[in-house]
Amino acid sequence: MKNTHFFSWLTATFLTFSVPFSLPVYSVDIPQNRLLEKTFTVKVAPGKVTAIHFTTGEKIINYLLSDETKLIHNLNAQKGSATTFMLREIQPDPIYGATRSTVPNLLLTTRLPDGTTQLYEFLITFEKHIGENERVIRVTHPSYRLSDHRLFTSKGEVTLDHVQAGLSHILATQQASYSEPIIQQIRQFLALANQMPKEQALRISMVDISAVQRLGEIGLQLNQSSPSPSNFTLN
Repeated sequence: MKNTHFFSWLTATFLTFSVPFSLPVYSVDIPQNRLLEKTFTVKVAPGKVTAIHFTTGEKIINYLLSDETKLIHNLNAQKGSATTFMLREIQPDPIYGATRSTVPNLLLTTRLPDGTTQLYEFLITFEKHIGENERVIRVTHPSYRLSDHRLFTSKGEVTLDHVQAGLSHILATQQASYSEPIIQQIRQFLALANQMPKEQALRISMVDISAVQRLGEIGLQLNQSSPSPSNFTLN
């Protein structure tokens, strides 16, 4: 009789060593809108490559590195097709006419799938060591909080958090029902606003901005501990 345990062990051992495996890639994820709001610092260290990778579908069409005496760079494809910009520190190499900097900056221009372009700035610092999760910088799709979006109303500035509060209030007090088309539109708008600018979310959801502003005013009153709003209409 064959030793089935032996063959099972042998097969498992063979598969363990013959099937390739890869360690997870650690990264710092930056939503696109956050990167547009402020300059992000990228760290480089001797013997390591640091990469800036766009997962948003945008392609790198141009770049400018302020100090090329201590850094070399590569793209993962030709300009216009590249999604990754890679940096590596080198021994200082004198380049005629080059200006040196202790903290160089990098400007990257990208083109999005819809044809619009974005300009990003990164500051580069030279470190002795950098963590595993700092060697890959991933630019991801926009991510917003409702409190990031602001609207101006007759009662002052409100955020979409106020709009959400106002919507919850009129539903809880039965001034509106979930089945109403305008309520469905507003709920879709609030869901979309977590992923894109409010103007784009308004356009896609086809909601009237005056209804959104009215809900924001209700939420603002609730937040200010005013008497409970009542008899509000969205039309």
